[in-house]
Amino acid sequence: MCVAANFGFMQARGNKQDLRSFHNAQELYQQRKFKKALKAYKSIQNKTAHVYFNMGNCAYKLHYFGHALWYWRIAEKQTGLWGKSTIRENIAVLKAKLSHFQDKGIIIRIASFIGDIPLFFLQLFFLFLWFFLFIQKKYTYRPNYLLVTVFFLVCNGAVLSARYLHEKSSYGVVVDDKIPVFSGPGANFQRIGQLAVAHEVKIKTNFSSFFLIYFPSSIFQTKPDQQPVYGWISKKHLKRI
Repeated sequence: MCVAANFGFMQARGNKQDLRSFHNAQELYQQRKFKKALKAYKSIQNKTAHVYFNMGNCAYKLHYFGHALWYWRIAEKQTGLWGKSTIRENIAVLKAKLSHFQDKGIIIRIASFIGDIPLFFLQLFFLFLWFFLFIQKKYTYRPNYLLVTVFFLVCNGAVLSARYLHEKSSYGVVVDDKIPVFSGPGANFQRIGQLAVAHEVKIKTNFSSFFLIYFPSSIFQTKPDQQPVYGWISKKHLKRI
């Protein structure tokens, strides 16, 4: 498997200097000078989703997998309702390449699937269920249909609540490999485990040069039980999305 090709154009908000830098970076990428291309993309002041996507491609080619995922997540965040499929395909290629993403539990698979559904569609489906419930109750009362509608309404409401919480939360990507996690905000605290490159974690707060993070223990290399884990990680190894 390989990542999708770079976007060959830049969205309109770039100035002339940014456009020159973009085209220069494109030429360097085509010449397989990925490090120089990445540097050229970084020099662009008004970075768009296309720029971040191409930066992710450069980082992937350089085997900077954590940074590649971080750039693609930013591109995904800046992309509207349509156009995210190419970014997600690249993310899937990256995760397939890294051995610690090979075995996914059923809960993680379901959460990933739900996370890929556009929020707009979930909201629209929720409104449709309410409308259908109103029709059922007022005009064609059928107990079985009513119970099924209520069931889907409750499930959809739970998924919407989870998505709203996800949207409001702050997340980060581990950009280096075998990064220690400590019990407190400093390397002098007890080391409770380590995280592999390109893992995504929830950021709860920060103190000095450390982030307090929260993540499922299934990704915790030295504590593979089922309890969620809180720990502290150095900011230089974690990039906020």
